[in-house]
Amino acid sequence: MRWFTRTRGSKRQIGKRFPVVEKKKLPQRFSIPRPRARPPLSISNVTYEPATQEKDGFISFRLNGANISNKIKIADTARVGQFDLFTPTVYVHSNIPSKYQKALAQHESLEAYFRKRFGLNEEAEGHILAEDIERREFLKSRSLSDWMTYEKTVKFASRLGGKYRPAALRKAYEVLRIAMAKKD
Repeated sequence: MRWFTRTRGSKRQIGKRFPVVEKKKLPQRFSIPRPRARPPLSISNVTYEPATQEKDGFISFRLNGANISNKIKIADTARVGQFDLFTPTVYVHSNIPSKYQKALAQHESLEAYFRKRFGLNEEAEGHILAEDIERREFLKSRSLSDWMTYEKTVKFASRLGGKYRPAALRKAYEVLRIAMAKKD
């Protein structure tokens, strides 16, 4: 331990010794994989028809050549958003504002696609990948503050907390790469 002798201050303070607190080494920072290191997953040809309480909506888009289309139903479900394994339907909770329903429907459609096509767990890798793609697509047309508001709205409605770590995102992309290699 190092000590320091005070040279400035009041008469009482000058000459007093006190320990110097050494800075701790911070843990090595994890970073999100660089865009060029990620598989080129991008959404195009988005068709969206909003859902209401009386009428079902529709979302359709392409993800790297694969057509993904689902019906959107507004319902009071146990979760904020969920997909049906047997029919091409996505359920959105009625507490979600209409301006965020498209992003949530895209997210759930991506989770369903990753589950059906590659067998990824929608609670872990599938969710992380869907959220990453959803964020990139959301930020193409809206601001970062709007994304943060959307995230808070969804987390408040779902009563979930916490964020995923970038290391988990890296692992999810690795699992997807392995699953894609097995399919080919």
